[in-house]
Amino acid sequence: ATALVDFYLHAKQESKVRLYDCAGQKPHYSLRTLCRTLEYILKAIPMYGMSKSIKDGVFMAFFTQLDKESRSVLSQYLHSKLGKEFNDEFHERSLGAADPFVQFE
Repeated sequence: ATALVDFYLHAKQESKVRLYDCAGQKPHYSLRTLCRTLEYILKAIPMYGMSKSIKDGVFMAFFTQLDKESRSVLSQYLHSKLGKEFNDEFHERSLGAADPFVQFE
């Protein structure tokens, strides 16, 4: 959790200086962004596991709106804080024959 808070603080600081969204505007990160990320992670852990839940939560909240260059800047810091398994690739969970549905929120 400390690494996620450090990442949030870094993203918030960088958003004031050198991060931009696809419209050329500075993104806004707040405690609400961090709380929503943590809420998602807690709900997703039972279904996807810790690593994928953290990755998906962080990417949805912090990376979705960023342009390619800003995404790269933030990715470098994310890798240094959370490890190399958190890359830009998204992998969908493959459902087995026993899985009757997919949970959406």
